[in-house]
Amino acid sequence: MRLPGLLGPLFILASIAQGADSPIQTNEFGTGSETVYNLSASDFVARYASFSSFYINDSGGAEAPFGTNGVSISAPVHLPSGALITSVTMYYFDTYLGNDVDAHLYRIDTAGNGTSIADLLSSGNGGLGSSTVTLNPGATVDNNTNHYELFATLPRDPMFPLASTRLIRIAIKYRRQVSPSPGTATFSDVPTSHPLFQFIEALAASGITAGCNLNPPQYCPDAPLTRAQMAVFLARGLGLHWAP
Repeated sequence: MRLPGLLGPLFILASIAQGADSPIQTNEFGTGSETVYNLSASDFVARYASFSSFYINDSGGAEAPFGTNGVSISAPVHLPSGALITSVTMYYFDTYLGNDVDAHLYRIDTAGNGTSIADLLSSGNGGLGSSTVTLNPGATVDNNTNHYELFATLPRDPMFPLASTRLIRIAIKYRRQVSPSPGTATFSDVPTSHPLFQFIEALAASGITAGCNLNPPQYCPDAPLTRAQMAVFLARGLGLHWAP
């Protein structure tokens, strides 16, 4: 039984990005560049009832009300599975020399145990600033057994109105990855020693191709690609859809 699917669609995707009138941004699906996931102040909620609620000021920053010691806030983080988090940057306003904005990106497993991925602190420098944590080699997102959350504490001097801290936004940079090679081969003509084994297995595991033959399972890595097979690769790989 012959099935659509053959060579990887990388050269096809590149030609589309170069030749289309309104090309898809490569950082939305490619592995070569970083995508920025932004959380603004309005994405956060107050964590504890014992803390005063926060407000969002005219500049778009989250801030504890005057007369309080501060507020603790949190926001969920939604990133694609398999993505590699490369850095986390916090943008803030800090005029409180006595304390800093304290923010953390956590990975939380199904038992509720949290592991910190990035810890960020502001600096009471009298104004706007940023703090960046670069992750090397990076943290791979696993949404099957974890969820991700940002926690931040915004301290404030209750006696001095101008001594406050604000969280403006947090930017998480990530890059998509191709899954690591499995231990066994799916196709009889693409052994684990094949130089493109990892990428062909990724196509098969993603449901983009079922190969060129079922029994025995084969991929036909050296066969030419037809326009019909190209349509299957692109439609499945990009998740193409349209409104009815």
